[in-house]
Amino acid sequence: MKKILFASILALSLISCSENKSKQAPVVENAVDNAESSVSGAIKKNTRYSSREGNLVHEIYQELIKNDKALQDLDTRIDNIQKEAETSISEYDDIIGKSETYYNDATALSNSVTDSVTKK
Repeated sequence: MKKILFASILALSLISCSENKSKQAPVVENAVDNAESSVSGAIKKNTRYSSREGNLVHEIYQELIKNDKALQDLDTRIDNIQKEAETSISEYDDIIGKSETYYNDATALSNSVTDSVTKK
């Protein structure tokens, strides 16, 4: 029984290995070079991406944001959050500045007291 099972497994493995491999799909050469996208035109038009003047990431993002409503909404929300953060930080700095001024003034006034009891 073991010999029959072994022989059948060996025969099946030989048959499966001897199949014609030409049925596979042809490999696409240079798929990245042949790919086109909505930002390909912007990259081809602007050759300054190799120089230090432009930022290719920002240029691609601006090209993508023109066509995508979800990206436009996200960009608007990010801008609003940044403005709110700047406002909050400005208010915080004002409060901290007033507090520091108060304590500096209090220290200066307490140092100007000329009571004979407080002198050593």
